[in-house]
Amino acid sequence: MPSLAVFADTKEALGSSFQLSHVVPEDEEEEDEDVSEIAADVIASGIAREQERTLREDDEAGGMLKRAADRERPAAVTESDELLEALGRLNERDKMEVVFRDLCYGVSKKAKITRIDPATGRMKTENVMQERRILRNVSGVFRPGRLTAIMGSSGAGKTSLLNIIAGEVTTGVVSGKILVNGTPVSGHDIRELSGYVHQDDVIMGTMTVREAIEMSAALRLPKSMSQNERRDRVERLIETLNLRRAENTQIGNATIKGVSGGERKRCALGRELLVRPAILFLDEPTTGLDTFTALSVIKTLKVLAATGRTVVVTIHQPSSDIYKCFDDYILMADGRIMYMGEAGRVAVDYFARCGFPCPRLSNPPDFFFMSILHSRAPGAGSPTDISWRSADESDEDHVQRLLDLWENSKENKDLQSYMSYKSRQGGVTKTVIREYTSFGTQLSYLYIRACKNAYRDPAVLVKKVAMSVFQILVIGLTYLNTDQKDGQAAIQNRFGVLYYLVATSVMQSMSSNLTIFGNEKHVFLREEGAGYYKVTPYFLSKIFAEGPIFIVFPAIECICIFNMVGLRRSADKLFIAVAITCLSSLTGMSIGVLLACIFPSLQAALSMVNLLLMPMMLFSGYIANLQSMAKWLSWLQYLSPMRYGFDAFCQNEFIGLSIPIPATPSSPATQIDGKTQVDRLGFGAIPVGMCLVILLVATLLFLCGVYVTLSRIATTKRRKSVVGVYALARRISGWKGPDAGKVRPE
Repeated sequence: MPSLAVFADTKEALGSSFQLSHVVPEDEEEEDEDVSEIAADVIASGIAREQERTLREDDEAGGMLKRAADRERPAAVTESDELLEALGRLNERDKMEVVFRDLCYGVSKKAKITRIDPATGRMKTENVMQERRILRNVSGVFRPGRLTAIMGSSGAGKTSLLNIIAGEVTTGVVSGKILVNGTPVSGHDIRELSGYVHQDDVIMGTMTVREAIEMSAALRLPKSMSQNERRDRVERLIETLNLRRAENTQIGNATIKGVSGGERKRCALGRELLVRPAILFLDEPTTGLDTFTALSVIKTLKVLAATGRTVVVTIHQPSSDIYKCFDDYILMADGRIMYMGEAGRVAVDYFARCGFPCPRLSNPPDFFFMSILHSRAPGAGSPTDISWRSADESDEDHVQRLLDLWENSKENKDLQSYMSYKSRQGGVTKTVIREYTSFGTQLSYLYIRACKNAYRDPAVLVKKVAMSVFQILVIGLTYLNTDQKDGQAAIQNRFGVLYYLVATSVMQSMSSNLTIFGNEKHVFLREEGAGYYKVTPYFLSKIFAEGPIFIVFPAIECICIFNMVGLRRSADKLFIAVAITCLSSLTGMSIGVLLACIFPSLQAALSMVNLLLMPMMLFSGYIANLQSMAKWLSWLQYLSPMRYGFDAFCQNEFIGLSIPIPATPSSPATQIDGKTQVDRLGFGAIPVGMCLVILLVATLLFLCGVYVTLSRIATTKRRKSVVGVYALARRISGWKGPDAGKVRPE
């Protein structure tokens, strides 16, 4: 359609023509015809001028872009060369091609349905399991040396497809085949030879950018690599990813201000690039980044693909500059593939042949989303093979029509032919399989990191110091100089301070450690799944690093409070009191970690703490008398760790103690034996030493529960199939595993 400027020029020209006609008289019978001819000529010339001006402006803009690109090319080439050198090229035999056939994925969920009961005729609500199919017979290929982008609307299945192939799916039912260089593999197998960058960058907030990348170098690079080679690779990667200014800045979390979102994303990317995986999966790597940073990340991935690696990303809505970086493009809708092939002009031409030509100067991904995946009417244009979407065609019918077109298209047939006859063969080479460092290396590195985390995180050390000082002041001043009191006040104060010591030791250790580990659990799951370390060294490093914190601070509190209150200060009594306090604290710590492991969310675990603390306090022997309890309830006292701590405290303090009772008008001054007070509470049946042993055994049992739960969570996330890493390695030519010669069912 001609623009308004054309009509303005036409009107102006017509006006001039009319003026000329009045100045130079003509025959009146031919005047109308002459004016019509003039108007037609002027309109045609105006349209021609407008088209010529548009083409000229396009040429000028193209020339400016070309000149700008020419100016930037030397720097870009230099930067790409540096990145290629830093990443290293893959050998031809180490290049991995991923072929997937007929992938289906579904999840089941509970739903309530209401129906009429035929027997009674009334409405009846039932709980049924409904299956939702997310992927439907998806087939395709990820080729080495190419950057593949998967796009689609929300719920199209792009992230599910990426996670299934990368082995990140832990729920639902998956069927189909995945082959790497012609070798059938499971999701767990692919995890052993690939890297995965999640959309949410889960990195320990107290680590610096350099420490996060160095951790990947220390725990994931081959054992044969020297320290100098590791250090050189880290330095070059930090420089290449433009992280030099932020290398000593902490990553940050809710309480620590850290690096920017782009720096965090590049740091997460660098941890995977450092190990140079043959296959790299990225889930929306540009989310939360500005345009420049997003383009920088995609260009880095483009260079990575140029080294011969297979790079696959899901992306929501890229800019035109980002779209130009893609080699292959996959468009998904309703769990199926609408297009898979080369990106750029090839994808645009395919949809143009389907009747959806992309307008000039439009961003192809925007056009795909607005005019193909959604209901916006396409722009003007003439279809070639199939007519534009009709007015009575629904959104679902429109999408299904395009999905069916791809199934029957020549491009899809060529793709299927390539997957069947021309895809790479040769299996998986041993050099691309992930190597694990030794147990000692993992334990020592994780122990040092845990110590730094405890020192840097305000929630671990500063909060603990503040709470200890507060407790010492509150308890010490409240029960100050109890040894100088007599009578019932001396007895009541002693019971109060001893109960408070036990209760606070258990409660604070439980809640504080639950919060700390609850926030760190996601880091553990992400790093353990990525192959940084195993469960055992992580578990032991946490115990060795944080266990002393739950021993030193309670011991200091106990010593200070004992001296301020004036409890029995003999060396043996003080030593036993410190032991009781420390064991009670360790028991609370182990319970807190166990709850954080069992429950999926921190809020649910904190709610369970409140439910557990109430019966612990109720059956501790201080709030309710244990001798007067009903027999069907009294057994619960033996499940409360506070009961053993308070029992041991009372025996340690009162047995052998005589409490003076002042004289009254009706009775003379007397002495009360402390043991009678212990008997009055129903304590004394279990000796002090046995109480300490029970607390120690309870701590060890809870810690064993922590280890078992962590191992189960990690195993569930890995979702090992019968065909595991040994089966994968057995298929490598020349490799012999521990079960060589045996037949393993597959």
